[in-house]
Amino acid sequence: MELPPKDLRRLRTTFATVISRSPVAELDVQLPGLSGFDLQRELATRSASAPPIILISAHAENLFSSNRTLRGVYGCLLKPFAIDALLELLRPHYVAA
Repeated sequence: MELPPKDLRRLRTTFATVISRSPVAELDVQLPGLSGFDLQRELATRSASAPPIILISAHAENLFSSNRTLRGVYGCLLKPFAIDALLELLRPHYVAA
């Protein structure tokens, strides 16, 4: 199902608002209509205080394409990934130093 552009903009803004309040964001890069890259760009343009982003994808070429600006990206995971790999990326953002 393809959302109209107006609805996509509203959805992207809503998600970005919710995510910006999180200590870290895990975003799938290949969602229909609204990708993790869309949200990453939205967060990067909103504020320097956006949370660190962990990008997740089943396709390496989606994560490492040279034409992507990855401002704010803290880490990347390829599916399938071990839960320990995700926990290792999350730990610094949830455990007090």
